[in-house]
Amino acid sequence: MNNRIRLLSEQMANLIAAGEVIERPASVVKELLENALDAGAKNIQIKIEKGGRQLISVKDDGIGMSADDALLCLERHATSKISAPDDLDKIGTLGFRGEAIPSIAAVSRMKLTTRQKNNLNGTEISIEGGKIKQVKEAGFPPGTKIDVRNLFYNTPARRKFLKSEENELYHISAHLERLVIAYPEVSFNFQHNERQIKLYPIVESLRTRIITALDSNAEDYLLPVEYQDEYCKIRGYISTPDYTKNNKQYQLTYVNHRWVKNNTLDFSLYKAYGSFVEKGKYPLAVLFIDIPAGEVDVNVHPTKREIRFRKEFEVKKRLLLALNNALSKKEVIPQVVFENDSNKTANRQNIFTQVKVDYQPGHHKYVTYKINEDAEVFKITSLKDQNKHEAYRILGQVANLYLIVEYDNGFYIIDQHAAHERVQYEKIMSEFEKGPVESQHLMYPSPLDLPTSKLELLKAYLEKLENFGFVIEIIGPDSFFIKAIPAILNESSENPRQLVYDILDELALNSESNAEKKIVSNIAASIACHSDIKESDKPPQIVIESIISALFSCQNPFVCPHGRPTLIRLTLAELAKKFKRK
Repeated sequence: MNNRIRLLSEQMANLIAAGEVIERPASVVKELLENALDAGAKNIQIKIEKGGRQLISVKDDGIGMSADDALLCLERHATSKISAPDDLDKIGTLGFRGEAIPSIAAVSRMKLTTRQKNNLNGTEISIEGGKIKQVKEAGFPPGTKIDVRNLFYNTPARRKFLKSEENELYHISAHLERLVIAYPEVSFNFQHNERQIKLYPIVESLRTRIITALDSNAEDYLLPVEYQDEYCKIRGYISTPDYTKNNKQYQLTYVNHRWVKNNTLDFSLYKAYGSFVEKGKYPLAVLFIDIPAGEVDVNVHPTKREIRFRKEFEVKKRLLLALNNALSKKEVIPQVVFENDSNKTANRQNIFTQVKVDYQPGHHKYVTYKINEDAEVFKITSLKDQNKHEAYRILGQVANLYLIVEYDNGFYIIDQHAAHERVQYEKIMSEFEKGPVESQHLMYPSPLDLPTSKLELLKAYLEKLENFGFVIEIIGPDSFFIKAIPAILNESSENPRQLVYDILDELALNSESNAEKKIVSNIAASIACHSDIKESDKPPQIVIESIISALFSCQNPFVCPHGRPTLIRLTLAELAKKFKRK
C-alpha cells in the first residue's frame, strides 16, 4: 500500500500559519499594535529599521504579562480573549485567536520583554524560528516590548517578495494611521532608522485626530455623524460633497473599534451622496459603528480585515439615516429640478436650457443621457492620416463640455476635458524624456502637511518630482514647502498642495509597482489632470482650435491618461440610417 498523506511537523505547521497571518512587515506592526491596545496601553512606541526587514519593535505601557503567560503566549491558539465556543459570538477585542505572536516568532528572531505592575521583575524570552532559546528575569517598566528582527530570515522565498524599503514603510504607516485615528486617547511615537517620523500625542477629540493624522485640509469641510438607538451607535465625520478625493483611501470604517472592509458600509456611503459627487471622486469619511458583539462575525478572514453582519439590512438602514441626517443639516446636497417653459421656442440657442439647482433632503433625482450604442468609437489606425487629408469644421460647444467637429463623412463629439488632458499629458511626457521639466516659482511658498504614509512616499519620490518641475524644500523632519511647480500649470488657478496630494494618492494606489515607466506615467497623468481645461469651462475659439489640432496630432488621441475616451465618431451613413433616409 502506497500511503501519501502525512502529518506536518510542528515547524511546518507554524510556517504555514505564519503565511496566512503575516504577509509583510506591516502585518507584524498591525498585530503587535492591536495586542498593545487590547492590553490597555496609553503610550506606544514603534521603531522600524530598513522598512521592517531588519527590525520591528513595539513597546507599550499596558498591563504586561506574568512569566507563565509570556511563555504560554508563544504557543499557537493560546489567548486570554476567549475560552468557550460562545465567546466567539461576543468578541470585544481586536485580537482573539492567539495566532499572531507564534506566527511572528516562527519567521523571525524575536525577543519578548514584559512585566506586570505588581511584579518586581520582568521576563525576557528570546525566540528564533519559533524555538525558545533563552528565558530570564529582566528589569523592565510595566508593559510589554516585542523586538522582531530579520523577518522571514528562514523563509527566503517570502523575503525575496518584499518590496523596497520605502514601499514597505508606506504600508506600515498606512496600518498605523488607521489605528491612530481610532484611538485619539492613546499616544503613538513612530520612528524609522532612529529618526522620528511622527509623534501623535493624546488629543481630546476624534475630529482633531482626523485633521492631524489623516487630512489637515479637511478641517473646514467635516460634518459630524451621530446616531444611536437600541440596536447600534454610529458616530464619526464625513466631508461635504464639494470636498472629495481621487480614491477611497480616505474612507475608513470601524466596527467595534476594528478597521474593516465591508461592501454594505461602502454601498451605504455611496448611496448617501448619490449623484452629487462626481464619478471617480470620493468623499472623506471616518465612521464608527458600535454594535452588540453577537451581531457581527469577525472570524471570517485570517487577518480580520473583513466582517459579516448578522442583520445587514438593519445596519445599512441606520447608516444611511445617519449619513442623510448629517448631510441635510448643512443643506449641501443639491437636487436637480428642470424648468418646464412651454412658451420657449426651440432654436439653435435654447436647445440646451439652464438647470435650476435646489436642495431638498432625502430626495435624489437622476437624469441620464445615453449616447447611441451604435456610434462608432474611433479606431486607432487613421486619425492623424485623416487629419492630413480631410478638412474639418468646428461647429461649437455643447453644455460647456463637448466639442462638435464636422468632417466630410460625419462629425466627432470630443470631450474637451479628456482631450486637453491627453494633449497636456503627451506634452509633459515629451518634456520629461528630453530632460527636467521647466519650473515656475511660486510667489509665496506653499506649506505641505501630510499624513505619515504620504510623508514617506514624498521622500521616496522627491527626486522624481523635481525632474517634473517641482521644487520642494525640506525644512524639518515632517515639514515641507512647495517653492516651484511645473511651468505647464497656471499658478493663479491651481492649488499646488492639492496637486502634490493627488500625485501621492496616485502613487499610493500603485505602490506595489516598482516599474519606472508606471511611476513616471502616474505623475505625468496627475499633472495633466490639474493643468487641463475643466468640464465647465468655456474656452475661446482659438483655444478650442488649438486643442483639436493638438489632439489630432497626439500619439494616442483616443483616450485620456486615465483611460476615458476623448472622442467618438458619428458618420453621415449612421445619421441617415437613424432618420430612415436609407
